[in-house]
Amino acid sequence: MNCEKVCNKIIAGSFLAVISVFLLLILGQFVIKNVFIEIFHMDNFITDMSVTGGSDGMIEVEWEGLYPFEKEEEVHQNETGTTVNPVLAKVNSLIDVIDMYSSDYLPFKEYVKVPSGLFDRLIDNRMVDTDNIYLRTGNGGLIVRSPFYQEFSEEELDTSELVSNVAELRDYLAESGIDFMYVQSPVKEDKYDTEYVETYGLSYENQLADSLLCGLKKEDIDVLDLREVMNKAGMNCYDAFFNTDNHWNIETAFWATGVIAEKLNSQYGFRFDTEVFHMDNYEKKVYENWVQGTIGRGVTLVNAPYDDISVLVPKFETSLNIKIPNLNMDRSGTFLETMINPVPFERRSTVYHGAYDAFAYSKPPVTEVTNYLEKNNNEKSILLLRESFAGPVITYMSLGIEKLYAVTPEGFTGSIESYIRQVQPDMVIILYTAPTTNEVTSKYDFR
Repeated sequence: MNCEKVCNKIIAGSFLAVISVFLLLILGQFVIKNVFIEIFHMDNFITDMSVTGGSDGMIEVEWEGLYPFEKEEEVHQNETGTTVNPVLAKVNSLIDVIDMYSSDYLPFKEYVKVPSGLFDRLIDNRMVDTDNIYLRTGNGGLIVRSPFYQEFSEEELDTSELVSNVAELRDYLAESGIDFMYVQSPVKEDKYDTEYVETYGLSYENQLADSLLCGLKKEDIDVLDLREVMNKAGMNCYDAFFNTDNHWNIETAFWATGVIAEKLNSQYGFRFDTEVFHMDNYEKKVYENWVQGTIGRGVTLVNAPYDDISVLVPKFETSLNIKIPNLNMDRSGTFLETMINPVPFERRSTVYHGAYDAFAYSKPPVTEVTNYLEKNNNEKSILLLRESFAGPVITYMSLGIEKLYAVTPEGFTGSIESYIRQVQPDMVIILYTAPTTNEVTSKYDFR
């Protein structure tokens, strides 16, 4: 038998062995999660080691029935809606399940990918996928973006539809005497870093955000650009985010919450106690090597080890109630008993965003928080139209106001206007990050 045939058999056998091991791991994960954990409720060292992720526990809520659209809007939706093939929907659902168990739920996947990361380093490959590369900033942090310096046309940067949608919401609120503010959260790219911008150009998302804010200001809509505030405060943009993820870290979100509160105090008649947003009034619990975000999972542990994550626990008395219909949750208690999901801090997870999603239980369609203690903002309420960046903001803003509502438009299938009519907040705030700016149909549909 010649050497070439022997080598081919060895390679083929090794390949089949690796595939077989992966298949066994996936089948084992499926059995452990869906039989031992879901049916027999076994929670021990073995299941903790084997299962890296799971269901978010959400249940279906008929938001359209609770917060219905206007009749003419329902007709319009029926006329323009598309018919879903039930067979195709089930097939796609099955594909999603297979994809989860063969990628997101693969046991020990962060270690399985280490050889790939070592090989990438050997050949100096910075590609995450065919469209993106990761760049390492001066302080060692990672960002992911398009690899080319690109000039975008006026049409590509046209945000007039988004501006119109926001202006319509502002006008709708004004009819009911409700104040409104658009808050632009930062993105993990410093638009004020001249050297970076000259080398790589500004990302599409950041340019879209600039275009949107320019249009909003022309409509006399109040805008709070946290990118600008952060720069004026001398904060390092890259230090404000997790190294392995595109989300801001908890300290940055806490700071931003204080900035928003200060503006509400100075311009809208709120009376937030500024002591609520002083770090000295919190005990800082640090979970070391606990978070591996989207970037980290893409470049592997070789290039980006786990991030630390902090929980700021109030030293002062707290008494809150949180209601999340999709979790069937109506819970009262202290800050830790209500605003922080303890599960992601029981074991490290590389699925979803792990511990970051613990704050205010990630981004359910509707969250309602009541503060029972006497405070300056008694009888005041705020509605946040939000996304994942707002989780920690909800968590800490709730400590300074009687009532805080939050709606995630991408998961809320009812009418936002109908919700507003029912809860009658004093203030509505949109809190979006720059990559959301091109989400015209979902997150910017405020009807």
